[in-house]
Amino acid sequence: MFVDAKFEAVAAPDGSLQELRDTWQFDEVFSSSVLLDYGKNRNNALDPAEVAAVAKTVRESLAQYNYYMNITINGKTLALAKPDILHGTYENGSLTLSFAQKPMAKTKD
Repeated sequence: MFVDAKFEAVAAPDGSLQELRDTWQFDEVFSSSVLLDYGKNRNNALDPAEVAAVAKTVRESLAQYNYYMNITINGKTLALAKPDILHGTYENGSLTLSFAQKPMAKTKD
């Protein structure tokens, strides 16, 4: 599996960390395996409801891995809340998932 991952840190007006935003675009081979598992109507695409099912599964299953996020501030691990929702699209044979996580506690500015 290959993933084009993009990461953005968003600061609050006071300079503390407001949220971390991730976008994962998966390669066509992995995306096609997701299509086989979730494309219930066999139309060679993932409809919005099917993408939502994928996103829900990912949201639940990757929680134990902290969504592959390992953030530290001054050597201390920053606890992040589970994303409220994962957004997904399936375009041109590629699955893309995006989500945001907020720190569990306010970071120092």
